[in-house]
Amino acid sequence: MLIKCTECGHKVSDKADKCPECGCPMGEILKCLREKEIYITDDIEMKDSLPICNINGKRADVTWIKDIIDKMDETELYHCKYVWDKLKGNEDERFLCLQKYMGTPEQVYERKAHEVHIAVIQKYELSYSAAAKFLCELVSSDFEMKEFDGMTEKEFQSMQAPIIHCPYCGSLDIRRNMGFMGGHRLFVSSASIGKNWKCKNCGSYF
Repeated sequence: MLIKCTECGHKVSDKADKCPECGCPMGEILKCLREKEIYITDDIEMKDSLPICNINGKRADVTWIKDIIDKMDETELYHCKYVWDKLKGNEDERFLCLQKYMGTPEQVYERKAHEVHIAVIQKYELSYSAAAKFLCELVSSDFEMKEFDGMTEKEFQSMQAPIIHCPYCGSLDIRRNMGFMGGHRLFVSSASIGKNWKCKNCGSYF
């Protein structure tokens, strides 16, 4: 198979000892591709032995994750998998997980799990939960997983409700205007009519 030389960009057979164009050793070319930790473009054909996963339609070399996992002992891997599983859940599950490890000798494992998790989020632009799910499924499949579709961070942010603040003083300390309830007017202030929110800081309706 052909791969791109990381030194000169020319295609070279993966069976060659070095790039015929610039002389870069094949070992260095493969090492450089792994260390860059970047998406693999479609015009690069990698060796079948490398773990490749299509993440949201983009081919990715996940060797860097495998290298991290391979260096873990059984205890560290157990805790990392536990943390990633909890990070897939809701805020309560995440908080309980954090609480479980805080101040304990095992907190070092929790921090390692977060370090890898954040790297996946940044590298593949996955949302918080999707990145944790990706790690769980990738490791469980022993890096045999070939496809993963998950929500991106951009998609997640677009779904979030906008932060409502007072347009007059900028305060976030607001509440819904309860001027009317069940057809009955509760407050007599004309300033509240037709307004959905009241600022508890400056008292303005908006």
